[in-house]
Amino acid sequence: MRAFDLIVLRNTCKRLQALTLERMVCTAAYRNSCDFLPPGPKPSQTASYLEHILVRAQRWDNLWRNANEQNRLGAQAPSMAWSLPSGVKDNQQMEIAHSRFLYVGGHSTMRVYDLQARREIFAYQTADGEQLQWTEFYRSETLESDGEMNFLHPFAQE
Repeated sequence: MRAFDLIVLRNTCKRLQALTLERMVCTAAYRNSCDFLPPGPKPSQTASYLEHILVRAQRWDNLWRNANEQNRLGAQAPSMAWSLPSGVKDNQQMEIAHSRFLYVGGHSTMRVYDLQARREIFAYQTADGEQLQWTEFYRSETLESDGEMNFLHPFAQE
């Protein structure tokens, strides 16, 4: 069950509202999600925090799908001059996805920028001493007529 579905169920009746606020339901949704999520769920994370992560991931996924749809319709690649904030100190990887999203990452940081909105939409910083390992994350889904998306996904060493 997706995060937005939980919210719709919550608005149906009081019994479903109480059920969707249970941590067990959010934990199951987290574990079964196909969205881009940080490692977890952790015992210290509350149900509302898990729901927040799930909603953010689903919004990101929707944004990604919309960009993929625009790409298939022949959207032009953006051409602009724009200075990135200096938050990523150890740049090692830069990728542009769907002519819209710029991934900038290094040993310990990753940032994603929306080039159309000209703003940062995702930031990740590892704990001290921890390093990111960049791995190609392959995701296959049916997206109407065509169907596969590839993007780089950082995994932290533990």
